[in-house]
Amino acid sequence: MEPNRSPVVGTGFELQVTNLEEEVAQLRAAGVKFRRDDIVTGPGGSQAWIVDPSGNLVELFQPKK
Repeated sequence: MEPNRSPVVGTGFELQVTNLEEEVAQLRAAGVKFRRDDIVTGPGGSQAWIVDPSGNLVELFQPKK
């Protein structure tokens, strides 16, 4: 996330994917803007955030198997 910026309720949504690394690579190749350069992995799975043209966040989430 950007410094000093917190998520705001109602400004984005989540999409579950089965292969996050592949999705991120395809979207980057298409010129999609991401909020962070890296994929974040935690105990529940991995996530990356896309910024749409209006500035809303779209979270791509791959649950841990």
